[in-house]
Amino acid sequence: MAGAALAHVAGDADALATLLRRVPTDIARAADHDELLDTVRSALGRVLVARPSLGPHLVDDTAAVLWRHLRHDHADVSDETHAPFPVQQDRAVRVCEPEVITNPNSAEYRELFGGIVFVPEAPYHVGEFLPVVEELERAGRRVSILLGPAPPMRELVVRELRRYDRRLFDWPEHPVELPEFDAMVVMNDWGPTKELMEISQARGVPGIAKVEGVQDFDDVDTGRLRRPYHVAAHVLCQGQNDLRLVKNASTHLVGSVRLEAAWLAPPANLSRRDTIVVNSNFSFNVLTEAREPWARSVMEACGQTGLPYLVSLHRADNGVYPEAVRAAEPLRYLFASTARIFVSRFSTALFEAMAAGIPVVYHNPHGELVPTFSRPEGAFPVTTSTRGLTSALRAALDLDAVRDQTEAFFRAQVDIDPRASAAARHAEAIMRLIEHHTARR
Repeated sequence: MAGAALAHVAGDADALATLLRRVPTDIARAADHDELLDTVRSALGRVLVARPSLGPHLVDDTAAVLWRHLRHDHADVSDETHAPFPVQQDRAVRVCEPEVITNPNSAEYRELFGGIVFVPEAPYHVGEFLPVVEELERAGRRVSILLGPAPPMRELVVRELRRYDRRLFDWPEHPVELPEFDAMVVMNDWGPTKELMEISQARGVPGIAKVEGVQDFDDVDTGRLRRPYHVAAHVLCQGQNDLRLVKNASTHLVGSVRLEAAWLAPPANLSRRDTIVVNSNFSFNVLTEAREPWARSVMEACGQTGLPYLVSLHRADNGVYPEAVRAAEPLRYLFASTARIFVSRFSTALFEAMAAGIPVVYHNPHGELVPTFSRPEGAFPVTTSTRGLTSALRAALDLDAVRDQTEAFFRAQVDIDPRASAAARHAEAIMRLIEHHTARR
């Protein structure tokens, strides 16, 4: 563990990952945070004496990074490369195999299923939903978690839920046969979950979709007609931009649980980082023909700066990059420990980096039409050429108070209310909708 602490301070992500993988799983799972803090303090004692400029928070920052690694890697949760910045939890970590009720026609399924139903279809949905679930349960509401139908992602969701003591329900062959429920909450209302929204409407209960991240609401770049957030009767919006762009549904401003937690956490200590993190998320047949020229442009620009860089590959991105520059760690860890600058095309990850206090560059040489990042009003640079990106990367090295620069832009997309947490706002909106529908019956 001491070696891992030193590797983190040295910025050696490969060594850090290697050393932490060597920690026996049983020891990692039983690790005590205070003991880990003492180990890090002892390991970094000489470093702090020799390099006092690193600052007084070095020990705490390093311990936090190691703790996140141990919690996630050794709990065997999702290894999704594109997982977002994690929500910080105060509770002790629990690792257990969730109970999954697999037969929707069984008496057990029909007896236990019901209340407010959440449908996490990806691992990061768990981080957004579970704090809301806990708020609802504290308010005395019954909650069920319904797994999505896609086998690969379903298993990742189950693995993510190993940190929670939760009963799960399998997706039925015929969702219309689901037992009664009070409300259905999903992240998007197209694909398989579209049917759940239609079933909710037919039964006269709230069908609720939470905007899952930055969206191409008008499908100007997706190449298909998804009509996002047109099927759900009610949409939970994370910011003012969503309120303005969501049509044909009642809208409710609730923020984002994950992004709020990242914004309210201490910002990244940029003084001891030098790595450019590149997000390659050309996935699901959206502009995938632009991947290769985009990647060449980014790698050439990074090479001209002389700084090391890592490419974080979305798990659905089939891009081919040299192994030497591909990140082995999930994106959330790179934000927590490595990233000095973040480069991406259209992605929620740009907001995750802003929340972490990391300079961002929106690189769009391929002409994306979705307007969200095209008019940043000084929050960050937009580049359309290798030369422009090189210049932006060099300029980003002089930035320190990144949140001051990005706050107005960030808060337009992610609303934060000092009077109530995002989780509490989600829960309150859902309960109001249930009460409203109940009163109308």
